[in-house]
Amino acid sequence: MQGRLSRPQNDKIQSFPVNNWEQEFELAAEIGYVCIEWIIDSDCIDINPLFSVSERKTIESMSERYNVSIPAVCHDQLMDIPLHSQDDNTAKLAATILHKTMDACESLGIQFIEIPLVGNSTLSDNADHQNLIRQLANFDNKAKQYGINFILETDLPPERNVSLMENMSGLSVGLNFDMGNSAYWGFDSDHELPLIGPWIKNVHVKDCTPKDYTLPLGDGDVDFKKVFTHLKKQKYDGLFILQAAPAAHGKEKDIARQYCQFIQNQIRNYFYEF
Repeated sequence: MQGRLSRPQNDKIQSFPVNNWEQEFELAAEIGYVCIEWIIDSDCIDINPLFSVSERKTIESMSERYNVSIPAVCHDQLMDIPLHSQDDNTAKLAATILHKTMDACESLGIQFIEIPLVGNSTLSDNADHQNLIRQLANFDNKAKQYGINFILETDLPPERNVSLMENMSGLSVGLNFDMGNSAYWGFDSDHELPLIGPWIKNVHVKDCTPKDYTLPLGDGDVDFKKVFTHLKKQKYDGLFILQAAPAAHGKEKDIARQYCQFIQNQIRNYFYEF
């Protein structure tokens, strides 16, 4: 996840690395990462190079130079401006932002736009559900034309995620599975993953407990063996994006390397052999 190789901005867990985004390509390649999930947040939207035609050329150049791809963006801005808002002005602004994001992603060949539906943007009632379905249906032709899939990261129990996906059948929409969030909300992966498995298009690697939202990998309640075994059974064939606890300043590279080795071992043991 972009920003994990840089000093956090304003002490946030996750933010766009304004001063270090170019260097993160080199650092990622050196550590052994093969891709970066790009961050779009409200604080830095005006200077995010994803939305600059000239700077997208730099992004392409850095990606090719270090062989580090950008398959997905994490649209944290849409937590502040929910696409499914029951306020018409907010919903229209979110739709405008998403159109602009799709154009930028299409120009770079980015296939996935992740929409967080947690915190301020949680789906709190049926009206939220219906608004989201209607909005994404309006985007579907463009998504199919561009080869883009929307990935929803929700805080819903697994049964409600299944219902949401069934109501979006035929649309270019899938689910993100964040193993840390699942542990934080107290979901049982033995129950959750067999239910939502068919719709999982992206996986975030994180560790949490119901008390601590993010911890170093291995220090929380995530049962990595169980999670990766279930994902293998579900024939998951997408990415594993490390979204683990940020490191202390100056330790970003060392901690990122430790996380990379930790998760490679988990995947090797329980998912497939390198």
